[in-house]
Amino acid sequence: MDARLRLSVWLSTAVFLIFLGAIALEAGATIAYQAGRGVAFETVLARLPSVIYLYAIWSCRSAARRVQKGARFGDEMPALLTRIGLAIALGAMIEIAVGPWVLLMVKGWPGPIFTYDPATLTLGAVGALLLVLAGLWRQAASMADELDGFV
Repeated sequence: MDARLRLSVWLSTAVFLIFLGAIALEAGATIAYQAGRGVAFETVLARLPSVIYLYAIWSCRSAARRVQKGARFGDEMPALLTRIGLAIALGAMIEIAVGPWVLLMVKGWPGPIFTYDPATLTLGAVGALLLVLAGLWRQAASMADELDGFV
């Protein structure tokens, strides 16, 4: 189990750093080529969900580190599922609804009101499901504690 946890921490750190590097590279290219304000604003708005997804990856790493240091896996999971679920659902909502609306307000009409990307819609649904599972996990843990009290 300890080897798997070390691998989990290493992989999540690697994915986080690669993802962060890609975002930084794109931001650097936007600045280096002195893109206009509109292009820079659209780039920031388009990458905002990516930054939120980075938080979800970092949360996985942090939870694996805490379990590696001795925290109980069952105690860490509800909080982890909540953080990941919120990050994924919020990132998908920004990508589907908030981003197009902000661009519509800034640029004016015509423009899309929502984007209908099946992958992003699926990601938002998975985020919402993780929030439900976190609540169920907490409820199951409290029931297990109550049953342990009888024994």
